[in-house]
Amino acid sequence: MASDDVEDRAARERERSAFVPVPAGNGPVCPTMLIQDVLLRYPETWKVFIAHRLPCPRCMASTYESIGQLAAMLGIDLAKLLADLNASVTAVSPNEGRWPLGSVPGKN
Repeated sequence: MASDDVEDRAARERERSAFVPVPAGNGPVCPTMLIQDVLLRYPETWKVFIAHRLPCPRCMASTYESIGQLAAMLGIDLAKLLADLNASVTAVSPNEGRWPLGSVPGKN
């Protein structure tokens, strides 16, 4: 009986920790991007974070946490968040108010 309990717990742990690939979406924002990088490169995305009730524009963790980590930590639907972020990015012109990739505001 005890071995059944251990096997059940092991099976639940395997299910919980199984890697589930998430499509990157149809846009420039992907799960591995840092939240701060998304906000700097695509300032229009702050409205999406606020609409999802996320404090990301003011959160210190945005400097080192990725979109995928945020979704996993808070239990957010990553595919929906990515779709909304990418929709907001593609709704504006390609270079409107954006810093060039790899640049640091105020240093280039």
